[in-house]
Amino acid sequence: MSNKNVFNKVEFARLLEKAKGNRTITKYAEESGVSASHISRLLRGLLDTAPSPETISKLATKAYNKVSYKDLLNAAGHIEVSTDPEINDSDIQEFSPYRRRELYLELENRFMQIILSHLNAQDYDWSIQKPRGTTYRPDMMVSINDGESRKWYLEFKVSLSNQRGPATYHTYGLATSIDLEPTDKFTIVVNSENYYKQFIGTPPKNLRANLYVMLIDLEEGRIIKEEKICEYY
Repeated sequence: MSNKNVFNKVEFARLLEKAKGNRTITKYAEESGVSASHISRLLRGLLDTAPSPETISKLATKAYNKVSYKDLLNAAGHIEVSTDPEINDSDIQEFSPYRRRELYLELENRFMQIILSHLNAQDYDWSIQKPRGTTYRPDMMVSINDGESRKWYLEFKVSLSNQRGPATYHTYGLATSIDLEPTDKFTIVVNSENYYKQFIGTPPKNLRANLYVMLIDLEEGRIIKEEKICEYY
């Protein structure tokens, strides 16, 4: 008989105790954002209804002892391991929405650091500007003065492992919402060779922009290459 949609309170409590590790319930609650009373009731098996995937995501993000999001989802009855091959056995970074959100923010900050390091090595004047826009704001906007005043807009496309590539034409469409000048530059920054190839292989048609794709190495903290795929006309 399938255990799908069946909340295994005993197994969930066991996994949650393991996930808590040597922390107090209060400490685990503070770190995960789930109330201490709710964690306590789950640990004692007092709840007949499984916690939501959102709550499990919070618990898994701060779990100790390699307890995964998948493990907790399975015990809660939200998935059936044998029939959910898309959910792999890797760590929670692969699948927990809260952890994924944290990683995106961490990596976007790393993207910005690499761009700033590149700018610091240049011999022209530049300054970071606050992105403007009502429907879309780029991740980074730089005012450059290297003989002529121009703007450099950067859109970050973070890649996590085993993740589907971005929607290229949606990304190109973002550039159309900015009033670009002939001297302005719009760069899509990626950290995945596959993402880079995807953009290079599907350049936009009839886009009025100096559009570039840049590949960066997060481990080495440097720009690997940059290629122009569209020119302002």
